[in-house]
Amino acid sequence: FIEEDKYNNYKDYLSKKTYDFLSKHILGYGEKPFKLLLISIGVVSLFALIYMFIGVNSVEYGLIKINLFKNDYSIYEFIKMYIYVLYFSIITFCTVGYGDVIITGLLGKIIVCLEVFLGVTINAMWTSILLSRVIR
Repeated sequence: FIEEDKYNNYKDYLSKKTYDFLSKHILGYGEKPFKLLLISIGVVSLFALIYMFIGVNSVEYGLIKINLFKNDYSIYEFIKMYIYVLYFSIITFCTVGYGDVIITGLLGKIIVCLEVFLGVTINAMWTSILLSRVIR
């Protein structure tokens, strides 16, 4: 089952196979700009949903946060809140950071750091793909 000459133990085998699986299905071997675009949109949208529950502070509107105990949000209010946190997520993902919307709390700051790291990493992949296409 395990090719013993290639791997020292089952942990090495499992980590290699997991890495291969993730590389193949998330990024694909080679350049897959459409998959990377979908991953970028997914990451930004996921973090926007997280920010809706953590809360962001807007200069214009104050605290923007979903209150789980208040169930009478209209569709308009929900979409308006989502647009603000999506804006914050895009600005954070691209590492621009205008400062008109800020995160509150320690957990929020940790999550922002994670999104900035993912944003820098994915933007570097975008640059790599675009440059390799231009060079060809």
